[in-house]
Amino acid sequence: MDTELPRHISPKERSPEVYAQSIKQYDIAIARTINNVLKKDMDPKAESATAFLTTGSDARLEKAPLSPIEIIALTDSSPNSRPLAQSAAKLLYARPPVEIYSMIDIRELERDSMTFYLNDRRRAFPSRFTDSRFIYGNNELYKLALSMLYEELTGEDGKHIKEQVRQRRKMFRNISTTGKQRFKGDEIVHFDLDTDIAYYTPDKHVASFKYGPLRLLQETLTLELMQYMAEKKSPGILFEFPANTEDKLYYLETNGLTHKSHSEIADLATSYKYFLWLYHMTQQEFSEQGEAFKGYRFDKKEVRERLKSIDTLTKDPIFKIDG
Repeated sequence: MDTELPRHISPKERSPEVYAQSIKQYDIAIARTINNVLKKDMDPKAESATAFLTTGSDARLEKAPLSPIEIIALTDSSPNSRPLAQSAAKLLYARPPVEIYSMIDIRELERDSMTFYLNDRRRAFPSRFTDSRFIYGNNELYKLALSMLYEELTGEDGKHIKEQVRQRRKMFRNISTTGKQRFKGDEIVHFDLDTDIAYYTPDKHVASFKYGPLRLLQETLTLELMQYMAEKKSPGILFEFPANTEDKLYYLETNGLTHKSHSEIADLATSYKYFLWLYHMTQQEFSEQGEAFKGYRFDKKEVRERLKSIDTLTKDPIFKIDG
């Protein structure tokens, strides 16, 4: 069936390396399922007047089924475009092939920012488009959105945007080093390097290794992508840079765009996949145990070594940037 869901293979059943490939294929199949639902039930006019994307870990092909799917809908300036996107949102909410995040992010190209979430200048998230994947509609609208993103990142708001990304990277580096975070006055422990336990309580923003090494590498690549485009004065790379984190690293190596050696790129990719696997293992245990979940015990030696490796390799540039 076109809307039949793929099988998710538990991280318990695979090594980190193999699991990363498995979750890739799962997320590709989920995107295809959403595409099929929209093609089957949407007004045909929506295919030319809108564009639907996955974003974040969905687009990176790194999301487990315990998290809802995040979708961006792009609309043009035609009168029916936004209503068509809203109809699609209602369709997905009413008969979702998978759980959809509570608010589909609808952006009108001639009115809305591609960088600032809900047009709020305090919430600059260029990665919602640098880590995005087209799934349905008019691909030209998606290309236009990427061009607009480039203009925002290299325009008068560029410095302000970079500083927000830089500050987030600093925060994630600190979490990666300590396992802890201050949030609204309280201390959150995502993982404990003394007891070797990772925690996951999504309604309390406790997220295992997500807000440490995973976000550290993601934000580093986003920041350096911005710097690279500013240096080259061209958005060209935006149209071919992969969304998947491992693919980003090997894209840079293959195209001669990194100072890192092959062993360093491979080390970054392997460590990233290890922490993705650990994060999903923690999610899985939380899902299975419910209120009885007290945390997931990890290998202290391997975690410490891989945390140190990601920290060290992200302190010097990954991109080959002259400036």
